[in-house]
Amino acid sequence: MKRILASFLLLIIGFALGVVASTLWIRNKRVSPPPLQTDTNRAAELPILAYCELATNRDKYNGQLVRVGTRLIGFIHGIEFYDANCPGDTQAAVVFDPQHTNEIEQVLKQARGSDKWFEPVDIIAVGRFNKVTPSGESDAITSTASLRFEIVRVEKASKVR
Repeated sequence: MKRILASFLLLIIGFALGVVASTLWIRNKRVSPPPLQTDTNRAAELPILAYCELATNRDKYNGQLVRVGTRLIGFIHGIEFYDANCPGDTQAAVVFDPQHTNEIEQVLKQARGSDKWFEPVDIIAVGRFNKVTPSGESDAITSTASLRFEIVRVEKASKVR
């Protein structure tokens, strides 16, 4: 009887160790997205693209670090890029890189001359452009737009006249 209990206990311990080892192995094998490259030297070498170029060639620029010159507008549902000359569904939700949010907000506030985040600003920005599947969870632009741009740095910003 003792022999059966000892064997059963060893079996349970072996099974538990196997589960723990498998879990750790799987967790370490997950593929994480590439880090957002914010190398100032590399960004300065990138051409400044018109937003319409990004939006109409979304497959070409998907996932890439780019420099873009466009108009940034805010409204009740969020912040987006805007180009009146760009045809079709070109709405892009704009978000700020969490590590640089304060810096970006300060540059935009200074360009606007106020705290009114919904006032349009012409900008040249560096960031990551992505195609996304809208979640439709809310009316927020981050839930409805099929494009997303994460701003890492604003190189230039000026109030729209």
